Amino acid sequence: MTQQRGRAGISPAWRQPPAEFSQAPLWFWNDDLTEDGLLRQLDDFLAHGVQAFVPQPRVGLPRSIGWLSDRMIALLRCAIEGAAARGMWVFLYDEGMYPSGSSSGQVVAEDPAFRCRGLVHVDLDEASPGDTVDGIRLDADGEPALGPDQHLVAVVPREANGHRIAVIDRPVGAVIRGLHYLDHDVAAGTPAKMWGAPAHDCPPAADLLNPDAVRCFVRLVYERFYREFGAHFGTTVKAVFTDEPKLTAKLNDPGVRPGTTGILDHMPADSQGVWDTEIELTSVLLDAECRGVHVNPTQVKLFATGTVFQPI
Repeated sequence: MTQQRGRAGISPAWRQPPAEFSQAPLWFWNDDLTEDGLLRQLDDFLAHGVQAFVPQPRVGLPRSIGWLSDRMIALLRCAIEGAAARGMWVFLYDEGMYPSGSSSGQVVAEDPAFRCRGLVHVDLDEASPGDTVDGIRLDADGEPALGPDQHLVAVVPREANGHRIAVIDRPVGAVIRGLHYLDHDVAAGTPAKMWGAPAHDCPPAADLLNPDAVRCFVRLVYERFYREFGAHFGTTVKAVFTDEPKLTAKLNDPGVRPGTTGILDHMPADSQGVWDTEIELTSVLLDAECRGVHVNPTQVKLFATGTVFQPI
């Protein structure tokens, strides 16, 4: 009897919450799609009390539904307009597939200089002349013989033994997960086999510490979304989901740390507004205490906040 009175006293809004309080599941788009099929699934969502969704392009899409292709835009429009007609709401998803920030390789395709970069280090007192360490070749004198797209950031002493540590900025082989299965086999250990799933394409990751690369990403994705679906922004389209932007994306190279060309120019000064002349290049960057220019994860994350999240 008490239980019945308790149920009778529950507000109708608790019994059937308004659509704004709906769960919003990731809706995996991972096979060939049709407009009729999407609309049937919207009706099925509603039948189960789900009034919102995040359409997420996933591996398994046919190549005829490429990232931001005319066909994908048409399918997204169908889902958004179908949601509007049903009183549902949508979070768009900003990548194909993840992590976010590369527009499924389109950022690097627009300008190869936007490819992900990182920092590596070489112990100049341990390596021998002619060695190649983390992609950096040493000349006959044991000094870095930099390639055309490699830049010396600093040479700093390691505190433990005084060894000279060269820190170099260079392109890295970072990728993101793609949308399409490959129709041919690939070698084990390559990015396409990195996740233990059937081989699929792995577009190159963008340099999220490069403001120009991020502006390119925003233009390719966010501005395109607004051009195509802006009439629904603020009503049916509530937001855009960005999925764990990672400074080195998917990278099978433990020796690389996040970085970009000219990164030291972007690191904040000390509390007095000047650089500390007792420089230390970081245990986090190098894996051992050094005295060098101070770069730590918090500073890099703050820098990334300015280059990635504020523009978005």
